[in-house]
Amino acid sequence: MIIRCIIIDDEQPAREVLETYIQKVPALKLEGSFHNAMQALQAIQQQTIELIFLDIQMPDITGVQFFKALSRPPHIIFTTAFSEYAVEGFDLGATDYLLKPFSFERFLKAVTRVMLSKNPEQNEQAIGSNSNTATMVDKPSPKEFLFLKADKAIHKVAISNILFFQSWGNYSKVFIAGSPMLLVHNSLSSFEELLKEENFLRVHKSYLINMGNAERLEGNRIFVKEHEIPIGEVYRREVQTRVNSNYKSER
Repeated sequence: MIIRCIIIDDEQPAREVLETYIQKVPALKLEGSFHNAMQALQAIQQQTIELIFLDIQMPDITGVQFFKALSRPPHIIFTTAFSEYAVEGFDLGATDYLLKPFSFERFLKAVTRVMLSKNPEQNEQAIGSNSNTATMVDKPSPKEFLFLKADKAIHKVAISNILFFQSWGNYSKVFIAGSPMLLVHNSLSSFEELLKEENFLRVHKSYLINMGNAERLEGNRIFVKEHEIPIGEVYRREVQTRVNSNYKSER
């Protein structure tokens, strides 16, 4: 089964990330990558497009407005940096919603939903197994990198090098070992959700830390390399539990 898809996003780095991810999935065939919705109309009218990766905030016409204007829309996977659009996207009948920055693993999960809707007899385990459908998608490798947009560029950052995230209004500061701090337009909660299967822990309303880089715990402070991070009262028990668990596992 081949799913013909297009990308609509006004930011070139974001399109490039999606193009890279799509190339990893044999079941996807990219028919076009467009910087605005109007440019994509011709492709949709002339070809059978089954899936659109659609950014929401774009000039002239938003992704939501474009979706509403389609008489027979294909599967839509919204991609945006703003979580407040998620509810509206699902209310419109979008297949999924990817909150930037998203990993290949999360991308693959969204694509799998499209595949399952086209072939309900399959299930996610079969798609990723060694059965006859295994060639539909590549098995995702362990999550190793994040693609973070900052300073008008997309930065590929090894998760193991991330020290911690700090909330900064509507942004987050990302502190990385051996690299300058990045200021990205994503909430701390979005990173907490993205990295919930990794060794990251919320220790304060304003801090999400990589426990793999934590070096010591002293009272209501935890040290991540040379950085001293406060521990919020409501997070203290969970921090102590995690530290104790890590200590026992290393003995």
